[in-house]
Amino acid sequence: MTAHPYSVNLRERQTAYFWLALIAWGVSLLMGRFFEIISWTPPVWLDVPGVLAIFGLLCSWFEKQLWRLAPIRALGISTPMIAGRWSGAARSSYDDYVEGHRITATIHQTWTTISICVESQHSRSRSSAAAISIGIENSIIYCFENQPKVGAPDTMHSHGGTTALRIGPDKLEGEYYSGRDRQNMGTMTLERVK
Repeated sequence: MTAHPYSVNLRERQTAYFWLALIAWGVSLLMGRFFEIISWTPPVWLDVPGVLAIFGLLCSWFEKQLWRLAPIRALGISTPMIAGRWSGAARSSYDDYVEGHRITATIHQTWTTISICVESQHSRSRSSAAAISIGIENSIIYCFENQPKVGAPDTMHSHGGTTALRIGPDKLEGEYYSGRDRQNMGTMTLERVK
């Protein structure tokens, strides 16, 4: 599943990169001092990691794992963690909201990238852009591309759309609408699969 960047209305990314750069600078100084103490000069073919290399490694580690850890989050990382498997139902204007259609969602998320795949009996959609809003009520808005499965009704065809979901502790709930060709809208309720 191809992930794409997502935006968030916080300044935590700038702050975190600043601190990671300071830590990288400090680690680089400590490594230099350590090599002086042990009187060792690395061979020419072995370059000692510089500040930028250390910064890059720290950023990669932070992006994939560190931002999820409780002690790091306690320092001010507020981006909601919504990665995982979700299960629920959608109701559509296509059938006047009468029938609830079972859906599942798989969300892959790092600190700066996300991929949302929602699957129903007749189609599968993938996110193409997303934004998380932090406030009184946390939410995610994302654009998607939907592809019908083999055996889907003849009226269903590929289309784009937008979904807006409120983010709860273990619940995503909100509305979606599809592009001009489908002109459907509906509701979605998803609960995290433990």
